[in-house]
Amino acid sequence: MSANKGSQIGPNTYIVASISAIIIALIAIRSHLPLELLYDLLILLASAILITVGFGFLKPYYDRLVERRKVKVRKLEACKSSIGMTINNRVKKDGWKYDPDVTYVEFHPELDTRVRRFVDDYLRCSDLFLACEYAIKWAIRDRAVLRLPKTNNVTPLDGLLMRKEGMVTQLVNGQGLTENWIKENHPEIHKEMLERLADPPADVSIFFHELNTMLENNKVLVRFRKEKEELIRLSESIQESLDEEIKKFK
Repeated sequence: MSANKGSQIGPNTYIVASISAIIIALIAIRSHLPLELLYDLLILLASAILITVGFGFLKPYYDRLVERRKVKVRKLEACKSSIGMTINNRVKKDGWKYDPDVTYVEFHPELDTRVRRFVDDYLRCSDLFLACEYAIKWAIRDRAVLRLPKTNNVTPLDGLLMRKEGMVTQLVNGQGLTENWIKENHPEIHKEMLERLADPPADVSIFFHELNTMLENNKVLVRFRKEKEELIRLSESIQESLDEEIKKFK
């Protein structure tokens, strides 16, 4: 910091000394100059000295101000990026086992409050997702005991149908499961289910239809879907506000 000040004061001192020398020279030859011109020149040169001195003392403060603005912009950009990553890589992909890694913006209380609300809402959705898994497990057991009791006795279907995360998220998001979907996306699960099927094949379709209907209207799953959508909307609103703040600082 001291070296930086020295580099600024040196040139400024030289400029002030040069202007002062000019002023002294003008005063020395004042009798040869029109009085009005002399006054104008002296005022101009005195103003130049004030500007030079002021610049020398104010520039370090200006540089610090600029640096603080840059730091704020970097934090705002980091906050926006972290929220976008959380939404795209965790929320939309239902990776709720991971905590949100969000950058806060403490220097902007209003925005920071909304960011912290986003984190709280994310954690609540994470808890709801866990509750959804329990609800799905119970629903599969309930329908399996009723529609595929022999098969379920050999291979509990909740363990089979919840083995893959994609199958769970399919149900959580209200898209439902069908035998054809499982065959296309998880052929190994479909093959195992057929190998152990001890009930009439027609009952498999009934089982999935009743399971999907039950989960489509399940209160826990419905609430999760609603809060997940609200979380995404909140993230979009926060990111728009962050963009506006970034523009103000640039």
